[in-house]
Amino acid sequence: MNKKLAITFILIAVVLGLTAVFLFNPSSERVKGNSEKVNSQKEIQKPEPEKIEGWQYTKWGMTVDQIVKASNGMARPINSAEQSSCSNPYYFKCIAVGSHEVNDLKFIVYFRSKLNGTTLNSVNLELVNTEKYESLKNQLNSKYGVVEPVYNDLETNYKWQAEPYAIELTRIAVGNVKIVELNYIDPQDSKNNSL
Repeated sequence: MNKKLAITFILIAVVLGLTAVFLFNPSSERVKGNSEKVNSQKEIQKPEPEKIEGWQYTKWGMTVDQIVKASNGMARPINSAEQSSCSNPYYFKCIAVGSHEVNDLKFIVYFRSKLNGTTLNSVNLELVNTEKYESLKNQLNSKYGVVEPVYNDLETNYKWQAEPYAIELTRIAVGNVKIVELNYIDPQDSKNNSL
């Protein structure tokens, strides 16, 4: 009987010891209800989201000269003939223009300021190869999450809130004429309808 009792105590001590090691060892992996292994240290130490202060090589608040310099020849100041075609007399004006390509998507890039401003507060990308609209939309949905479109007469709009800025994709179709624009907006202005 003493031998049985001794073996029982030893087994209880081993079980209690293993339980204590499991509970108090912070690097141990635990199994949750759905059998997913989750490292308790990784749950606590999540990486900070990337802070984005502009689009590509620009930062919100840059002047035309700063944009051109930062672009390494990819952007130039807007000339007066181009100003009327890319500005909106009620909301914004273009201050610089450039081009951008990513994968098979080609864009004309308009760097814009508020109507009476002189510094960057939004970037407008006009898709040159408009037949790639679905590809662009799918890439944005994949990166920022799927959002529902808003239909407005001849326009289809998608809006994502991607910290810290707002992203808007607009497609305008009138007969065979199609315009596709992608806008990145300074978070200070993303809550305003007027850029």
